[in-house]
Amino acid sequence: MPDTLITTIDINQAQTEAWTKRFRVTTRPDPIVVPSAHKLMLLSAKTPVDEELVMAKAQAAVNSWFEQGLLCELCSYIWDSVTGQTPLNFTLTAATQIAAAQDSQPVQSWEAKAKQPSGADLICQDIEAALAALSTNMGLDQESLLKRNMTLIFPVGYRHQLEQVKERIAQSYPRLKLLPNYYPSQERGQLALILCDEGLEGQNEIGHFELLDSVKLTLNENQPNSPAYTLHFPSYSFSISAPEQIAVLTGI
Repeated sequence: MPDTLITTIDINQAQTEAWTKRFRVTTRPDPIVVPSAHKLMLLSAKTPVDEELVMAKAQAAVNSWFEQGLLCELCSYIWDSVTGQTPLNFTLTAATQIAAAQDSQPVQSWEAKAKQPSGADLICQDIEAALAALSTNMGLDQESLLKRNMTLIFPVGYRHQLEQVKERIAQSYPRLKLLPNYYPSQERGQLALILCDEGLEGQNEIGHFELLDSVKLTLNENQPNSPAYTLHFPSYSFSISAPEQIAVLTGI
């Protein structure tokens, strides 16, 4: 006997990061019935629980799943573009190579630059170069770019390095939010993304995230030793329509 369906849960973009709101989210009107792409067991034991607590946990889990799925799909497109497999008009900028004071070999990564006497300045210069390239690719002057909210997504391993440059970046780009994240593509190299959270006039979205079925919350009635509830996440499709609104900083 299948688990009992409690409800379906929609992604609540109002409760997700600002950059995700530039991606339209829909659910197919004629769902494709396929096995769940991912399941998440909710609550540790089958004890009486508050329904509001269950729904709050489920909603938070759905929103988090969406953010990570969206970032994973976006990174896949970006890496295909960086490697030339599927060229798209992303704003691609490589971190600058510099000569290290104590080594004849040039360094490029933020980890290596942070060890230099002027490491914070070098990292800031990479970010500023990516922002300048983004404004050019979007057809904006610097003043227009400064008026837009933007998000810099960087590997969480660089949290310490970005703390060192946060104040300087805030002075130059007060509407740029720094957001650490666990990258799904670290094995392919480190990169940072800058997304313009406010697009050009008439351009309402960067891409489209379509669920092939609803997210379902079920009650595990026939599994006495399992957590009380399960979230069933569907497969989804992803497309991108305005890659020029994303700056990709490689080689960090």
